[in-house]
Amino acid sequence: MVYSGTIGSKAYYSDFVNVGGIIGWADNANITMSDCLFAGEYSGGSKFHPIGCKYDAASASIKCTNVYYTVQPTSVEKHTLADTSKPAHTITAGEYVTVGGSKATQYNVSGITAYGTGLAYNGKYYAAKDETVTLGNTLPAGHDLTGYTASAGTIDGDTLTMPDSDVTVNVEYELGAIDISLAAVSFERRHIVYTGEEITPKFTVKFGDTVLTEGIDYTVSGETSAVDAGEHTITITGVGGYKNTVSAVWVIGDASTYVPPVITYVKGDGAVRLDWTAVRGAESYAVMAYLNGEWTKIAECDSNTYTITGLTPVKEYKVAVITKLDGEWFTDTSNAIVVTPNAPVYPQVNVEVRGNAFRLSWDAVPGAEKYAVAYYSAGKWRLLDQFDATRTVYTRTKVPAGTYQLAVGARVDGKWDISNLNQRAVTVTIK
Repeated sequence: MVYSGTIGSKAYYSDFVNVGGIIGWADNANITMSDCLFAGEYSGGSKFHPIGCKYDAASASIKCTNVYYTVQPTSVEKHTLADTSKPAHTITAGEYVTVGGSKATQYNVSGITAYGTGLAYNGKYYAAKDETVTLGNTLPAGHDLTGYTASAGTIDGDTLTMPDSDVTVNVEYELGAIDISLAAVSFERRHIVYTGEEITPKFTVKFGDTVLTEGIDYTVSGETSAVDAGEHTITITGVGGYKNTVSAVWVIGDASTYVPPVITYVKGDGAVRLDWTAVRGAESYAVMAYLNGEWTKIAECDSNTYTITGLTPVKEYKVAVITKLDGEWFTDTSNAIVVTPNAPVYPQVNVEVRGNAFRLSWDAVPGAEKYAVAYYSAGKWRLLDQFDATRTVYTRTKVPAGTYQLAVGARVDGKWDISNLNQRAVTVTIK
């Protein structure tokens, strides 16, 4: 416990003494005190002290374990301090210094405010002569500890051996070196085409917005130059105000080692979706179409997929995907494939019959150039009429009585869609 009050100069066996320690004054008193700190004020002259006493009494035996006090009695008249108690001295922690020890816990017992044992109490730290205290620090980021200093006592590393007096502890530090592993290394060209000659890439090292200088802020080692194709690594080592290392990779590649992406596609209505495998180190990709006898870039993207729209049903298109590496396009189109969108949906025909006439109508087919109406006769489909795709209605009058099988087909990209006519046919009956 901790006593933090004031002991007055007059207190006798018949008086109430408001203290947080233990005081014995009866004859032959046997008192044990443990885990206590008296950190209050003493104004009692020779009358009382919280750490053991005898007052007009025969011998009093007091045993103290881990008991501290911060004030000495003004006299030893009728007063004996227990030999095993310890005078406590304060430790003042300077800026950024921490002192080991947990804060005392407060208790309230019979109206007495007391605290469980702890090195820290009421904003102060206590320890006795020759006891050791562990020091720590809360230095701001980017600062390195160089050591501790004390106004008295002995410091060994982060351990303070207490003197027989109060002590102030401060920390010594210096501005720490910056960790260069957090810097960014960028190459003017990270992917360089193989030439058969020695290549030395240019690069920049930046920490935030600051461009670092070789020889002052860092040194460079590793494969700073190379002839052979492949990956090459350089290592940046911090010097001066920088520490640690950071590595970066640059690449020499050629057409013989470059592998173009593999392309697949999914058909859509008037569109196709291209998908392709990723190329290591690719900055972007371009979708190429073979138009009018030459390759033409139709799109550029960062992902591994692209949808080409506005295509004509049934028509075939030759496409390829090329890769941009370190600012250069590898224009290898050997991965070209032929794609085609979904075939057009054949017209869904509605029939109206009035007397000896019938009327056919249908929804427009995307990309249709013309429509044709056919009828089935003598085991064959025969052309009845054809016309421009602006019409989606066909009317026929003066039709002889009978039952007829009719179908409508569309011409898209110069080709007639005449597939599955038997399944598409409608029946017209004239009475």
